[in-house]
Amino acid sequence: MNWRGVTGADEYEIKLSSESSWTNVGPSLSKLYTGLASGTTYDAYVRGKNSAGSGKTANMAISTKPALSYPDTLIDDWKTKNFLLLCLCIKRDAEWQYKQQTITLAERNELIALANRDMDIARADYIITCEDGTDATDHAFSDYAFAVLGGNRNEASYCAMPKNRVIKYDPNNLMSGLDVMVVQRALMLYDCYLPDTYDSLGTFDEETSEALELRDPGSFGEFDHDAYKMLFANGSLSTPNSDTRAERARAFVEMIAEYSRKHNIVRDFVAGQRGAEAEVYVNLGVKDGRRRYGKADIVDYTGNIWEVKPNNPVRHSVPGGRQVGLKQLQKYINAANTVTPQTFAAFTANRAKAGQPVTEHIISTDSNDLIWVKAAGPLPDTSGLIFYQSISEETRLKSYAKVPCYEYEKGVVLAGVTLIQPVFIDILGWTLKRIAVGAGVGLVAVFSLATGAEFVLPLIELVRQLSSIPKPQFA
Repeated sequence: MNWRGVTGADEYEIKLSSESSWTNVGPSLSKLYTGLASGTTYDAYVRGKNSAGSGKTANMAISTKPALSYPDTLIDDWKTKNFLLLCLCIKRDAEWQYKQQTITLAERNELIALANRDMDIARADYIITCEDGTDATDHAFSDYAFAVLGGNRNEASYCAMPKNRVIKYDPNNLMSGLDVMVVQRALMLYDCYLPDTYDSLGTFDEETSEALELRDPGSFGEFDHDAYKMLFANGSLSTPNSDTRAERARAFVEMIAEYSRKHNIVRDFVAGQRGAEAEVYVNLGVKDGRRRYGKADIVDYTGNIWEVKPNNPVRHSVPGGRQVGLKQLQKYINAANTVTPQTFAAFTANRAKAGQPVTEHIISTDSNDLIWVKAAGPLPDTSGLIFYQSISEETRLKSYAKVPCYEYEKGVVLAGVTLIQPVFIDILGWTLKRIAVGAGVGLVAVFSLATGAEFVLPLIELVRQLSSIPKPQFA
C-alpha cells in the first residue's frame, strides 16, 4: 500500500486492523503486505513520526483481490470467472461497508444473498452452454458439471451423466440447489419456463415441474438421468434425432436475460394496446390432491388468451418454441372453460379461446433497441401466439409505437454498495462504480458514462457485456 508524505515527518508507522502493534517502515511511503486473506478489506492506519513523537493517524481501506475456490477453478471460460470474481468483490465490499455503518445489516444481507444468486446463475449458464456445437465444448458434460452436480464418468454410457439426485416437486419440502438452477436456465433457454422474478430461481417449484414436463413429457416433471439426457445430450431419449447443442450455443445462452426483458416489454405493450390484463391467474384444477394455478401472458375481457414467445426458428424446433407455446395456450384455454372457480371475470362470462393475430408493431425502448412484434407467422395452428425479435434501425414495418423503458432502466434503486475500486470498461466508455438493488430485478450495476450520466443494468447481464471486453481484471 502507498500513502503521501507529510511535512515534518522523518519516518512512518503503519498498522492493519488485524494487527495489534505498529510497524515502523522508516522514511518509506509504501508497505508491501503478503499472506493476507483473498477477497478481504482491511482498515489500515498510518502516522508520521519524528523526534517530538507521533503525529495524527490517518486511516484508509485496502482490499485484496478475491480468488475463486474449487470447483469454480475448473471453469475454463474467462467471462464467467471474471463475473464470479466481480460478485466476490461485491460481497467483500458489502461486508466492509456494513462494518463502517454506511449500510444496514438488512442491506448487507440482501446484497450478499443476491450476489450469491447471481453467481449461481452464471455457474448454471456456463454448464448449459455448448460453445460451438461440438462435444468438445459442451459444458453440460464438463469436469465442472460432474464436480458440482455429481455423477461418475466411468459408469455405463447411459448413466455417465453429471447428475446424482432426482429432483421432483414436493409442496411440503421444496428442493433447491445449483442443479435446480441448471434445469430452470435450460428451460428458459428452450422457451418453456419464465419465472415471475429471479427470486424463484434455484427452487424446484410447481411451475418448474410443469415446464419440464412440457419440454419432456416422459419426465413426468421429475429431473433425473433421463431428463438430463433429454435436456442436454445429442440425440435425446424422446426425440432421438434432435441436437440440443445448437440450441445451447453461447449466443443463445447469453440472451436468456434479454429474452425475459423483451418478453415483459412486449407482454405489457400488447396488453395495454388491447385493453387486456397481463399475467392472469388460471385455475388449472386439482392434481394429486393439490390445486394448481398457471399464469397466462395476456387475457382480454372477452376471454381471448395470448402467449408471448421470441421469434427464433432454431429455438422453435420440436418440442420447444411454437409447440411449447401452443401447449401452454391450450392448457389455459381448457382449464378456463372446464375448471371452476376462475377468479378472472371474463372466464365466467365468456368462453376462453385463442386470441386473434396481433397487428405488427415496432416497439422502441429507451435503450435504443427496436423490437418487432408480430403474429405467429405462416403456421395455421398458431393463433394466440405473439412473437417478437430485435431488429435494426433500417427495418421498415407497418407501424410504430413508443413505450416507456423497462423498469430497471429507470434506475430504481433501493440500496447499494459503492465499489472500493471502480472498474473502467474502456471499450464501452463506462465506469462501474456502484452495485445496487433494483426494484424487482435484484442486483443492478450502476455505470457512470463519459457524459456524466448514469446507466443501470442488471448485474447478470454483465456476462453479455464482458464478451466484448478483453479479459478485464476486477480489484
